[in-house]
Amino acid sequence: MTDLITVEGGPERFFRVSRPAADGEMIASSLPAGPWLNGPSGRPLAGALGVLIDNVAGYVLVLGRPPGGWSVSAEITLDLMRPLPSDGSVLTARGVVRHADDVGGFASASITDAAGGLVAVCTQHGRWL
Repeated sequence: MTDLITVEGGPERFFRVSRPAADGEMIASSLPAGPWLNGPSGRPLAGALGVLIDNVAGYVLVLGRPPGGWSVSAEITLDLMRPLPSDGSVLTARGVVRHADDVGGFASASITDAAGGLVAVCTQHGRWL
């Protein structure tokens, strides 16, 4: 995998999101599923995957952008296939570009658990700046 030029900030550190890496036209990143994903109920919240999803789908769109441009997230979706684990296991997101044109792009990503089971599917529309 190839390292990307990435911007890491507070959200990536808080959710322990790994630095995204490129493998050809795919971007991958991961995070451990621990108590920092939990909401008031004590269970992990789906929205806690937002930083991971935006990093993977956003950076994969950056790979397909016009020269000198950048991608801004215009719409992100998340569909859970099952509840998120909270046992410290690693969740891995892998994303690819599905479409790109002069205006923007569309990417999809899947999130799998440590055993390779599908946990979530997400999409992202990006607009070029």
